[in-house]
Amino acid sequence: MAMNSNALERSRSVAAWSCAIATMLLLAVLPLPGFSLFEHGSGLMLGLHLLLEMFSVVVSALVVVIAWHAFKSHDTQYAHTLIFTFTVVAGVDLLHALSYPGMPDLGSPGSTSKAIFFWFMGRGVELLGVWLVALKVRLPGTRWHWQMAAIFTVGVLFVLGTWRLDWFPQTFELGVGVTPFKRYVEWALFLGNLVAAVWFWNHARLTRDSPRLYYFAAACFVMGLGELTFTSYMDPSDFLVIFGHLFKVAAYALIYAGTFMLGMREPYDLLVRSEQALRDKQSELNAVLAQVPAGIARLDRNGRYLYVNELLARRLGKPAEEIIGQPFEAIVSTDRRADVSYHWGRAISGTPSAYEGQTMDDHGRPSYSSAWIASARGESGEIEGAVAVVIDTTEQRELQQRLLASLNEVADLKTALDAHAIVATTDARGVITSVNDKFCEISKYSRDELLGRTHAIINSGRHPKSFFQELWLTISSGKVWTGEICNRAKDGTLYWVNTTIVPYGEAGGRPVRYVAIRADITERKLIEEHVQKIAYQDALTGLPNRRLLMDRLQQGMAVSGRSGLFGALLLLDLDHFKDVNDTLGHDQGDLLLQEVSRRLIEGVRQTDTVARLGGDEFVVLLADLG
Repeated sequence: MAMNSNALERSRSVAAWSCAIATMLLLAVLPLPGFSLFEHGSGLMLGLHLLLEMFSVVVSALVVVIAWHAFKSHDTQYAHTLIFTFTVVAGVDLLHALSYPGMPDLGSPGSTSKAIFFWFMGRGVELLGVWLVALKVRLPGTRWHWQMAAIFTVGVLFVLGTWRLDWFPQTFELGVGVTPFKRYVEWALFLGNLVAAVWFWNHARLTRDSPRLYYFAAACFVMGLGELTFTSYMDPSDFLVIFGHLFKVAAYALIYAGTFMLGMREPYDLLVRSEQALRDKQSELNAVLAQVPAGIARLDRNGRYLYVNELLARRLGKPAEEIIGQPFEAIVSTDRRADVSYHWGRAISGTPSAYEGQTMDDHGRPSYSSAWIASARGESGEIEGAVAVVIDTTEQRELQQRLLASLNEVADLKTALDAHAIVATTDARGVITSVNDKFCEISKYSRDELLGRTHAIINSGRHPKSFFQELWLTISSGKVWTGEICNRAKDGTLYWVNTTIVPYGEAGGRPVRYVAIRADITERKLIEEHVQKIAYQDALTGLPNRRLLMDRLQQGMAVSGRSGLFGALLLLDLDHFKDVNDTLGHDQGDLLLQEVSRRLIEGVRQTDTVARLGGDEFVVLLADLG
């Protein structure tokens, strides 16, 4: 989780000011000539030195205590390092203070070289720990392992510094001052701390989630500057020695601040932020639940309300504050109490329950609701109460009732339509998906024979392909088509229907189905054909009469005018036809006229016309003669 930006800025500011002040102080005192604040071996100097070292020892001990008890499990990579490092540092810093010239003997007489040895060991182990933290080196084992290892290391160093100091190069000569070896080591410690300071600072700047790294960077920087004060002193009581210890105290204070933040402050800040985040989440949840179009409540095992949103509170007729803490028996209406108690019992036993309810509102109108109640379990899995969700279904009920009434009305209309019209439904490809009884009755096909087939099954062949192409072009574009179609029944008989095809489709899309509504007009078409036959054909011979002849004559003249081809008009009559009627009778005369008509038709082309004008007069119209 990202750290608070204010804490990050505050840590960087403190670290920057600490580095700046330490640099200015060092630049101010280094040019000064060497001088002693106290007489060599004076009690005041020893007391001040012991006080400064004890501060370092106490800080080191506090760091160890924090690492032992305050670090989280995922910070063990820091805990083991800090426990080992600062236990050793605390021990050798104490040995350093007690080894100073003038202090009581500790195994061997105190000396500057002995004190410097423990100083080097403390600063070296400290620098090692800093880099282990910087590189996030995980030390295996447990805290106790590294605590005991640190105590053992302090014991080994005590033995070496007390009785085997001659194994190491000389670091101080009385009357001369520090040796070149000591200067090299101090410069090495300075460079090691300076690089560590740069690493910590850069890492803190890049990650922006660890304010403590700024403290560690400042501590390394101040400690490194302090090492420079120990490169040139002539006497242990020199002012620079005391001044360098002040740098060490400041560095340890910064280390403690960073460690305290890691072990104590960060968990506390994290807890505060977690609590605030929890409150924010609860507020967000309450805001969401307040907007949910449903009544929501949570109850404990005793049936007392723990939470109720505003919508349910209004439905129950009381403010939410008055409902919370009350048992549901005291809140729900008397007529619903038994029903709610039953479903509450099912839920608290682990079985979710849903039910419908009806109440009367303030105006005496029925109000409907749908409730769902289920058990609420804690982290252990045990049932701690129940959660109830109540939805007002009054509007849905009214919509359902209106929908049911509409469906009944549609059903009545369908019944009336089926009783009068021939109805069929197809998909977008024209495959029949449903037909009514009248369709089966007029087509002589059963429903099973029609479903899954197209209307080609009843195609009479009376209409050209262009007729159906125009029909499909119209309905596939979403328009209604109306027209008359001649169909053929299963037994071969023809029948005519007046047809209306209505396309249905998705909004803005192509039709997905078609509904065809037809009316039987076969009788009307037969009458029309008979009337047309009387109007345009000779009743005796069946030849075109004068009216139809004049129509075809006009058509022939128009075609001849366009094509440039000649035509001919032949006028014929029968000689002595009256004698036939007078001697043989009119029946024989009629037969003669019919025979003449037949022979004339056989003697011309299909494109030509033979007509009877009346009596024994005939006309032959010839076209396309060249």
